[in-house]
Amino acid sequence: MRGLLVYAQTQHCTPQGRQVSPRTVKQWLTVIKFFLAWKQQRGRLHYNPAEEITLPKVERNVPLALN
Repeated sequence: MRGLLVYAQTQHCTPQGRQVSPRTVKQWLTVIKFFLAWKQQRGRLHYNPAEEITLPKVERNVPLALN
């Protein structure tokens, strides 16, 4: 799981050749974590490797105020 996180943040590129945004990486990890937790609840997985992964912080932009 950590290897996937490092790869997604440093080496993976979009089809346009740009790096993937931190928000996209967080979405990917969220989906993986929920899927593995669901598999564990169903008894199909004894150990959930995604439990130990903390999601990366995503910077929020301040909205523009109208004058």
